[in-house]
Amino acid sequence: MDKLTVAAVLDRIVFAEPDTFDAADGRLLAALIPERRRRLFGASIAAKMPGGTTSGSAAGVGSVDLKNDDREFTAEVGADDFVRVGQYKLLRDRDGIEIWQVMSDTLDDEPKGALLRLDSAGEPTALLMFAPRRLRLPFLIGNLILQRAGWRDWKRPVRAGAAGGACAGRTPG
Repeated sequence: MDKLTVAAVLDRIVFAEPDTFDAADGRLLAALIPERRRRLFGASIAAKMPGGTTSGSAAGVGSVDLKNDDREFTAEVGADDFVRVGQYKLLRDRDGIEIWQVMSDTLDDEPKGALLRLDSAGEPTALLMFAPRRLRLPFLIGNLILQRAGWRDWKRPVRAGAAGGACAGRTPG
């Protein structure tokens, strides 16, 4: 796989136009990324716990109590096998190609993920943006957040050179 070509194609699909992408770029990406099998079950856990306090004496001040930083941790069970290309993590399965920015995660406040939906022939049909559905439940020392993956419409494929398409107004170069 030519990772420079994949990164360039991804940049065009994601950033070139606000509501369309070139269908040829989608086909090229589908041809370059190998299909992998998804795990049947996966879960991500993120937690934050209070850090506690430290007590002591300071010269000229007396007793001092310092609050420690909160402790945070994350864990994944059954994580899928992504391919890393530049600033992206990619996973292709039968539904399409999941595209994630490397530093983003599904549990972030604003996760940066997309799904390039492909039909059975490998033809791109849509680019969807990750939009999780979250349910917050009060729990012992904080909130328990249950999240279900969700996708919403973002971009549609167009033929190169079509009006308003990814290559409209550009000269070959």
